[in-house]
Amino acid sequence: MKILISIIVVSLILGLGVVYLSARPQPGPVAQDVQNLAKPTSTQPAPLALATSTHAVGTATATPAIIAVNTPTQVTVTVQITDPTLIQNSVNLLLLGASGTQPTVLGVMQSVPNGLYSLQPVFNEPTTGQIQLEVSAAFQGLLKRVISPIVQIPVWNARPATYTDPSFSIIIPENWTAASQTSTAAEPADSVRSVSFSLPTDPVPILYIFIYPHGADVVDQADEPPGFLGSNNTYDFYFQMRNAPTDSSTLTTLDLTPGGLEQELLQVVGMFKTD
Repeated sequence: MKILISIIVVSLILGLGVVYLSARPQPGPVAQDVQNLAKPTSTQPAPLALATSTHAVGTATATPAIIAVNTPTQVTVTVQITDPTLIQNSVNLLLLGASGTQPTVLGVMQSVPNGLYSLQPVFNEPTTGQIQLEVSAAFQGLLKRVISPIVQIPVWNARPATYTDPSFSIIIPENWTAASQTSTAAEPADSVRSVSFSLPTDPVPILYIFIYPHGADVVDQADEPPGFLGSNNTYDFYFQMRNAPTDSSTLTTLDLTPGGLEQELLQVVGMFKTD
């Protein structure tokens, strides 16, 4: 009798288990799809990286490269941009002001052949110094504008003039006086000729250009080595300068300071070209 009761109890327990398992909900197709999406597969493509590119604005040029104080002068500013993603009518010419101030937009540069953009502003500067310009441009897919390197236009106290020598040329203020002197060249390393430049009413030159035979050992043979300017197949060119005239009233007459004269001298030296 006890055995029979035990068999009945076990059968009831097994029956209840089968009923429970049968009643439990099974995952349907949607649930199965969600599970499959959560699993990485070898056929699923990887996320695409954001495409990037470099946009560039060339270095602008200014003609004329130097202007005179208190003289209205039209300057042609040109820059080259060949990037096909450039947004048309977005190339602006900027005039830089004092540090920490916003630049002034002088205008929209116009397209000319060969990927060039140009604008012709007129400047009339009341004091000597320099004008600083930049070019900004917008490109497709780029939120921030691209800025060109700065181009500088010196402002002199006199109109620029080109001094032409048989072996070089240099741009100087038109009121400077030039003098050329041939040297005896007693030694192979001596200069064969020198050209000096003086301020008006001041007889002592403020700038010397020395012409040496090509390859001469100038630095070792000089007590105060001059600065190197350039070279061609025949000559080497060096310079020395003096940033203070013998008569200080000369600077007052020219409305220049010693610092302004030194800056002008350095700008002149930068205009040297060999022929």
